[in-house]
Amino acid sequence: MSKQDTRLKNLHSMNWDERRNVAKNPSATAKALMLLATDEDWRVRWAVAENTNTPAEVLMKLARDKNPDVRVGVATTQNASAELLAKLATDEYLDVRLAVAGNANTSAETLTKLATDEDWVVHEAVAGNPNAPADVLNGLAEDKYIYVRKAVAVNPRTPVETLSKLATDEDWEIRQSVAKNKNSPIDALNRLATDKEWRVRWDVAENSSAPGEVLDRLAGDENLNVRWAVARNPKITPEAIELLCFSEDTKIRQTLSKNPAVPEHIRVGLSL
Repeated sequence: MSKQDTRLKNLHSMNWDERRNVAKNPSATAKALMLLATDEDWRVRWAVAENTNTPAEVLMKLARDKNPDVRVGVATTQNASAELLAKLATDEYLDVRLAVAGNANTSAETLTKLATDEDWVVHEAVAGNPNAPADVLNGLAEDKYIYVRKAVAVNPRTPVETLSKLATDEDWEIRQSVAKNKNSPIDALNRLATDKEWRVRWDVAENSSAPGEVLDRLAGDENLNVRWAVARNPKITPEAIELLCFSEDTKIRQTLSKNPAVPEHIRVGLSL
């Protein structure tokens, strides 16, 4: 009997926790994973489902497992194919569909279907998925739930026209998310730099994509936190540096002294 066969035989003498540890092991053999995929304990089968070395045919079998948490494990793994995820997208169990919506392997076609799911948390996961099509993201930007719109606002693949639309959202948290997005267009950042909510202006000031004229304006903002954010922005302008290096606030001067974008002779002077 080979060493591998001996190990497989020993699986039967292990308790469920030991078997689960084997199932979680990235070095587990295909034979061991195939055997553990039929284990009587769902926690062991779940571990097999999440193992990145689990063969495709085993994942296909586990996708039909009677325990929904095992199916969630399949829907979560980055080893799942787009075809398998498309099948799980119709699962009756919410957490399975939610996992599919958040999986980076899920196809644009499947995400389009999930964008109309009966539960808004699935919409949120779709909105945050980089594979979501532009038209789907544009539609979800009008979702009534704030967390869905927020996920669209931070998605790096959201079209600039959609971000411009969200920059006028009535909820400041959505506008703040647009302010954070490195892909937000200049027109949106210009608008948000004058937002009534200081936390929105703060995130514009921290955004390395903010144009120089916006940073110059925010360097004179009435809010200390906004000015501090400009001071640590890696794209800070000479004009903003000149204004902030004379700040009465110690925190701003210290931040400038640590910003590599600030000329060395100024940083040395600020650190004295």
